[in-house]
Amino acid sequence: MIGSILRAIRSLGDRLASPLPEPSAPALPPIRLRRPGVPDPVPPAEREARALSALRGPQGRYGLGAGGRDPAAPGPWGPYVGHKRRRESAAQRRERMSWPRWCDCSGAVSWVLGVPRRIPGYARGWGYVSTDGLLADARDPAVELVEVVPVGGDVRPWECLVVYGSRDLDGDGDRDRIGHVGIVSAVPAGWVYTGPASLADLSVWHCAASASPTGAIRVSDGRAWAREGVVVRAV
Repeated sequence: MIGSILRAIRSLGDRLASPLPEPSAPALPPIRLRRPGVPDPVPPAEREARALSALRGPQGRYGLGAGGRDPAAPGPWGPYVGHKRRRESAAQRRERMSWPRWCDCSGAVSWVLGVPRRIPGYARGWGYVSTDGLLADARDPAVELVEVVPVGGDVRPWECLVVYGSRDLDGDGDRDRIGHVGIVSAVPAGWVYTGPASLADLSVWHCAASASPTGAIRVSDGRAWAREGVVVRAV
């Protein structure tokens, strides 16, 4: 009897003398330090308000390289200086000089995000919030404005962009096909991101060339990105 009591006391003493297990620290989200000089995008609710105001406001025309210079401006539009590698007819020049509001897809999305399209040093030297610049940023571990959303990831309206880059089809160093970018404005109920083909079902706010009297800015489905589009999240 006494021996049993002594053994119980020794066992209790051994347990009390053992070190307590270290409490597990809660998982914390990674800390992202934005590179100095890269502005913070506006919140998603403000992106939506800006996008809808541009959709309702005075419309403009598509001009490559135009618009998105001043995020404080009342709209994404700006003058169109023309493309240095493309010949311009006299009629095209008169149109460019007489029409006051021009923009392209990157300028429109930059303005909606509340950032200027020209950011010195952005995306390790691209310097512009362009389709190629956004992809370079998204694929860089040092995220500046956007990060890649993996297949199966959460795609939310006014948080995510859909983008594909330019292509040099003949290997001469010049772009033969430009890229395109838009911001997701609606996601169908139950929709799952399974790859580029699934992007066709999204609603996307974007700026594109059009002869339509409604102008260059519109909301359409995501078929333009269904072949090789990538989803990125503005952070």
